[in-house]
Amino acid sequence: MPFEVVLYDRYSDVPLRGLLRSGPSILAFDACALDDEPSEIGDHPGIYSRVRGFECDDTLRLVLEQKDAVFREWRAAFDQGTADASTHPLYVNPRYQQLCRRADELFSGLGVPILEATGAMRVVSGSFVFECLDEISS
Repeated sequence: MPFEVVLYDRYSDVPLRGLLRSGPSILAFDACALDDEPSEIGDHPGIYSRVRGFECDDTLRLVLEQKDAVFREWRAAFDQGTADASTHPLYVNPRYQQLCRRADELFSGLGVPILEATGAMRVVSGSFVFECLDEISS
């Protein structure tokens, strides 16, 4: 079952944290790339990963959307050459810094995951997609 990554606020090899679409529902998620890829996964495209999904309330969704909007505004200016790396909102924007702290607080209080799965994280038509290959629990 594929899950679309709606947005993410941390990245290293794969999106590490953000929002994931599961049918009509939005889940908060955290993820990590896994090194020990089973041989039967070898031909499957993407990076072998573990994803945990959590119920997501409107507060977390709104904080992540606001954080993403601030970052995208800065990124557009950076790409146009009107801002440099020293102006990244993490360094200079108090609102962005506040949203980062709030997102961290909300993620730390998510509780028990409603989905734990391994699978492949890949890009499809410009968006990250997690394809669940082995659901651990739900």
